Amino acid sequence: MSLCMLCVSLVSSKTPTLSDGSKSEPVGIAIVFLLFLFIFFYKPSWGATTWIWTAEVFSMNVRAQAVGMSSQMQNVANAIFQQFFPTFLENCGFQTFYFFFAINILLAAYVWLLIPETKKVSLEEIDVLFGGSNHVTKGGDILQAAEEEPRHPGLRHEKSFKNFKKDGDGDVITPEMRGYELK
Repeated sequence: MSLCMLCVSLVSSKTPTLSDGSKSEPVGIAIVFLLFLFIFFYKPSWGATTWIWTAEVFSMNVRAQAVGMSSQMQNVANAIFQQFFPTFLENCGFQTFYFFFAINILLAAYVWLLIPETKKVSLEEIDVLFGGSNHVTKGGDILQAAEEEPRHPGLRHEKSFKNFKKDGDGDVITPEMRGYELK
């Protein structure tokens, strides 16, 4: 993505300008192609990742509120940027895309150095990556307490929680809660 922004800046600044102040048609086609190429790489990377990442990284007890606030802040930042970009482009011309080139490099370095890998980590265990508690362990403690003494007075225990089942990947253990019935 950063290379696309660099190429847009270089193509527009290093090619001759026509007498009427515009660029030739091949230069215009090259710039449009590079912008479409940027979008092609943006959509499956930054475009989707910001939404997926914000839905993963927050603690279970604040996830809904935090994702809502993150989405709103992204919308506010987009609105501000959309107001600022035409003025920036008018004043600096295609040199503006050097700024986007630099931002893409900085964002890539930020992600590479500071964002922990969440691949193959369940949502319940994400908190551990960021210094929180393990919700799988807490859930096991809750189930252990439920097995020893049902909390709901109308709940009758007929079978135990000793039947555990692994999910398709074999990573997360989920209890089978069959055996509890209301009186």
